[in-house]
Amino acid sequence: MDQNEADADAAIAALQADVDANESDSDTADATLQANIDALQTDVDANEAAAVTELNDLGDVLKESNSLYIGKDPSATTNNAQQNVSVGTTALGAITTGDKNTAVGFNALAKTAAGINNVSVGFSSLSKVTSGSYNVAVGNGAGSNVIGGSSSVFIGNNANTGNGQGAPSNRIAIGAAANVTQNNTAVIGNGNVTQIWMAEDKGAVVYAAGVNVDGTLLSATITALQTDVDGNESDADAAIAALQADVDGNEADADAAIAALEASTVSNEGGTFSGSVVITGNLTVLGGTTSGDTAAAIEAVQTDVDANEADTDAAIAALQADVDANEADTDAAIAALQADVDGNEADSDAAIAALQADVDGNEADSDAAIAALQ
Repeated sequence: MDQNEADADAAIAALQADVDANESDSDTADATLQANIDALQTDVDANEAAAVTELNDLGDVLKESNSLYIGKDPSATTNNAQQNVSVGTTALGAITTGDKNTAVGFNALAKTAAGINNVSVGFSSLSKVTSGSYNVAVGNGAGSNVIGGSSSVFIGNNANTGNGQGAPSNRIAIGAAANVTQNNTAVIGNGNVTQIWMAEDKGAVVYAAGVNVDGTLLSATITALQTDVDGNESDADAAIAALQADVDGNEADADAAIAALEASTVSNEGGTFSGSVVITGNLTVLGGTTSGDTAAAIEAVQTDVDANEADTDAAIAALQADVDANEADTDAAIAALQADVDGNEADSDAAIAALQADVDGNEADSDAAIAALQ
């Protein structure tokens, strides 16, 4: 029994030693875990201290004077320029006093210092502008030749003004590589464009003061043609009037000749002869009627006179009908020419109106796109 009790005590002592060892391991583990927790908390505190709470905390962003510059901080040059927005490396990178500019894309408005109200969207669009204002460019390299100038619009890949024309005014170029070289001028498309449609069905009306075709101002040509038509119509009327007067004169002469011939004819009305009478052969009067050779001669003369008068009237009627027909043909030709001129003028007006409507629509779309972007 004493031996069993000794064994039990030894077992209890061994168990106690094991429990003490496990408790020591647990304390070590707890200490290690606490150390890890403390290190993590320190790291969190450090990250929280370094967290960005303002855009200005970013090295390449500046928010200043109601302006926002993302991609480059131009604070060294801005001089408190107002209400500008830029997105892109070097976009508005040289701004000093210019206000209300919008630049999106690498190098967009990169050299603009004092320019105002410019809108540039696309790689290197309006990249050379320094002091130009109210210009709009949308597209890769659009308006890249512009330095100064104002109120020009360039839409499309490399839509531009001419080389060495850095100060354009009120120019519009629409389309890839469209190039406008004159102030107050709009160009749609590059040199490869062969047709311009005003509306999908070509049904739009174009309004303009004139159309220049191969160097000729169509409105001036139409005016000259109208003047020529009016002159020809006047000449035709005068010629017809002269011909009518001539016909009337000929008819009067014929009537006078007939009257004179009738006056020279022997009349036996009431038993009295009048006029000059030359009788060759015998004259016999039976019951108031002439007979013999003289009567036959008189009757033949009268028949010839009547026939001549009828022929004259027929000739005059035929001439008058021909004159009337010619006058009608002339009037019809003049009317047809006038209608053709009016039609051409209407077609020109319609084509010009359609072109203007399309330009206005494109300009409105551009303004809407810019407004939406703004």
